[in-house]
Amino acid sequence: MLERKLVFIDQSLKSEQAVINFLSDAAYENGYLNDREAFVASVMEREKEFPTAFGYNVAIPHGKSDSVKRPFVGICRTKDMIGWGKDQKEVKLVFIIGVPEKEKGTLHLKTLSQISRNLMNEEFRNCLLTSKSIEKMFCVLESVEKEIILN
Repeated sequence: MLERKLVFIDQSLKSEQAVINFLSDAAYENGYLNDREAFVASVMEREKEFPTAFGYNVAIPHGKSDSVKRPFVGICRTKDMIGWGKDQKEVKLVFIIGVPEKEKGTLHLKTLSQISRNLMNEEFRNCLLTSKSIEKMFCVLESVEKEIILN
């Protein structure tokens, strides 16, 4: 689900929509999506229902859609804080989760739960917010993926 080519640091993106578009473009270009627009629409619909910024400068937007060919997690750390959702909570680290509609009940919840649990750990969060390289950030993130697979 997690590949280095979907991890980005210090991107000069200025809005929630720009980050979701950026990560959706990367997922589409790397073969995770068969319909980028349908996926973005599913993510934005979810954001309207309940914004996914949960504090600690982190948001975890997600989409369950037939447009997802295979599950993925994309990560983007923005260069500057951006406002997220109706309340414009400050966000700098965004995880986007894409899951095929048929797998929404299991994989989606498992992935969301594991990422959220790890983000409660201040050391883990700070490492992601301050890593100087994608390689370092990816190494930290691989531990989360192993936990998802093992659980």
